[in-house]
Amino acid sequence: AKIQKTVSSIAFSDFSEAVNAVLYAADENADKEILKGISFSGNGDILDVAAMSGVRIAWSSVPCGDKFNFIIPKTAIKNILSLGDCGDVSICEAENKAVFKIGEYTIYTSVLYGEFVDYKSMFKKPISSIEVNADVLSDILQRALICADTAVKLIFALGQLTVELQSASSDFSEFMSVKSTVDLTIGMNPKLLLDIVKTFDGIVKFGVSSPTSAVTIEQGDQKALIMPVRLK
Repeated sequence: AKIQKTVSSIAFSDFSEAVNAVLYAADENADKEILKGISFSGNGDILDVAAMSGVRIAWSSVPCGDKFNFIIPKTAIKNILSLGDCGDVSICEAENKAVFKIGEYTIYTSVLYGEFVDYKSMFKKPISSIEVNADVLSDILQRALICADTAVKLIFALGQLTVELQSASSDFSEFMSVKSTVDLTIGMNPKLLLDIVKTFDGIVKFGVSSPTSAVTIEQGDQKALIMPVRLK
């Protein structure tokens, strides 16, 4: 197939980090085909990699020097990552195919057709920003899930976040220090939130506005968005 565009090479470690930051959000069982894939969009300076399901979005960026826009099946991207670091990554567009070159390997993959959601517009500026240690929160959520997988309460107060979970058989409550002046309680699906949080390391910024508004989680060029759940 005739190659139409060639993207400047990206270090495999940077490519892998950007893709792994969003991979969890693509839903391989979704009814819509595009929700089973990863969006790759280059504007000539930055490669934006994104995935989404009905209640969450993941978005990461890495420097890249060309313009293109396509959606790759999640299964294909997982296979590409399984090759490991064999060299820098370059991406080409061929007729109805995307071509990933990693060192001596060349992988041709189909693309998914459809219009990806304008995810960038959904990352609105929050009313409040809270600094949270993602590693600590990840550990707390894992302990909470041992008790039950019902909705958790994230209770933000001055300098503190309390994670609470109640079920018919057990109660869980644990707190951690955060940098916050917010007094707000938000309901979350603990499994979906844990998927997001464990892709980050160290301090992240939680963007919150209200108990019913989307929560954003950001660190540098990596971003995520998750919708809250209604608390009883």
